[in-house]
Amino acid sequence: MSAKTIRNALGLLQDDADNEQAWTALSASVGLGADAQPADHGMSAGELSKLFQAARRAHEMRREYDAVARLLHMESSLAKGTPRETEAFIELARVLDEELLDDVRAMKVYGRILKLNPGDAQAEDALARNDAKRSKWRDLVVRYVDEAKTTGEASFKSSLLVSAAEAAYRYGRPALEKGPDLDALIQEIIGRLKEAMVIDPKNRRAELLLERVYRRLESWDELAEVLTTYATDSTAKDEKVSGFIRLARVVGKKLNDRDRAMAAYERVLELAPGNPEATNALVDFFTERERWDDLIALYDAQLRSGAVRGGEEGGVLLQSAMVQWKVRGMADDAEPYFERLRKIEPAHPTVLGFFREWLAAKGDNARLLTILMEAQRVMPDSPERAEIAREIARHAEQGANAAKAIEQWRVLLRQDPNNNDAREALKRLYRSTASYAPLADLLRQDLERVAQDDAKGRLPTLREIADLYREHLKNDAALVTVLSQIIALDPTDIFALRDLARVYETLGRWRDLLTVQMRVAELEPDSAVKSDLYRAVARRWLEQFSNVQNAVEAYEKLHAVEPKDREAFEKLKELYTKRRAYKALFELL
Repeated sequence: MSAKTIRNALGLLQDDADNEQAWTALSASVGLGADAQPADHGMSAGELSKLFQAARRAHEMRREYDAVARLLHMESSLAKGTPRETEAFIELARVLDEELLDDVRAMKVYGRILKLNPGDAQAEDALARNDAKRSKWRDLVVRYVDEAKTTGEASFKSSLLVSAAEAAYRYGRPALEKGPDLDALIQEIIGRLKEAMVIDPKNRRAELLLERVYRRLESWDELAEVLTTYATDSTAKDEKVSGFIRLARVVGKKLNDRDRAMAAYERVLELAPGNPEATNALVDFFTERERWDDLIALYDAQLRSGAVRGGEEGGVLLQSAMVQWKVRGMADDAEPYFERLRKIEPAHPTVLGFFREWLAAKGDNARLLTILMEAQRVMPDSPERAEIAREIARHAEQGANAAKAIEQWRVLLRQDPNNNDAREALKRLYRSTASYAPLADLLRQDLERVAQDDAKGRLPTLREIADLYREHLKNDAALVTVLSQIIALDPTDIFALRDLARVYETLGRWRDLLTVQMRVAELEPDSAVKSDLYRAVARRWLEQFSNVQNAVEAYEKLHAVEPKDREAFEKLKELYTKRRAYKALFELL
């Protein structure tokens, strides 16, 4: 049997200590009982002992001593051969003797204790005391009753009547076993206990013993009356709480009066607002009956009382919020609960889902943006955090908060350089906000992702960067580099060549200018423009640099385009003659 089976059985018994099926399953699980298997529950002896002790304490708080005794009996068997065995028997003997008034079983356990620990003074005293009283229980009852008749003090008289009832219950009941004599004795016990309670309504001994008698007789109506009196009249808070819990269980499980059980649980919560059993029972009840106002009031009372522990407050707030939102369809009433929960868990998925829906309907994009940013701050790096960043960016852009949108898209891009959505969004935002320098940086990053010889992939981006440097950044030095890259990939791009020529002229880079102008002239479709370019290049080479060779080359190009051009003819004739280039001169002539 597994540890899970043991825990389940102990849990069922917390809900109903009379669940025999659960007792059978528990006995079998720990290797006891007729259906037991060799114990293999996957827990150490210490872990199992802690489970049983915790269960016992819970039953003892509700005065469910029959369950306490059964658990102690199992513990003693499980601890056989260890010091814990004797400890379990000692506690079992006390419960049987003092709480259950079960003389027969108590004496057997005391006998076991003496076998384990010969000479145990407490066990010997208990055996001797009970042997003496058992043989003359009738005399004890008569003496207590007679003394009660003669005393004039109410509380003492009530106490004597209870002592008579206890003696009859403890010793007389097992002596008579079954039959009319036993029935008569039980009625006498009940009568004396009732009389004791009339004389002294605060006599808790009388109420507890009467509760035990009615429970053994399965007189549930009478038991419910006793528990009502006990819980109502008790002055100690713990006694009142345990009394109302026992009352709720009796009227709910034995009398099938659920409304009355819920009323008892409500009294429990008035005394102990955080009581889990009462809370769970009322939550289930209100939910089944669709009593939403009562359910919300219950949750609110739990929160106001301070009984909800810090770690559980979020759960209560979520339940309230979900009832208002999903069950009742009252999103506005749900919002305060979701807002309180958001303060505790800013990134709670349900909280974010609510505010997305609710604020979208209200058109309050600004508040949603704030909520998403607060959630993002507490989230670890993860796909969920990245998705929140994406959402923030989109909302920021829609709300004309470009700076915030840029910030979020940049975060996403740092986390995932291949995020094309982030890249395109940043380009769009940089353009709309005239952020040309970061746009140029981003475009250069795009270039790094493309192979150097991939003209088709690189040219559109290079041309876009060139436009930025030319039109917006006014950075001619950087523009030269970009135009040079364009021309290297596409030597026929006359527009880039013309632009480069313009930049060289602006920068005063005359030699580079003349080289580029020659390339422009070669590509220029208009012969007149072509001629003007060659003429200008040739003149500058001669006049500014006295570079005859380059001037000759330019005039030769001009002469080829315009054979009748007199300047080209005369200059070539002059230059050929000076350089004694007679073959070229001969061909020219």
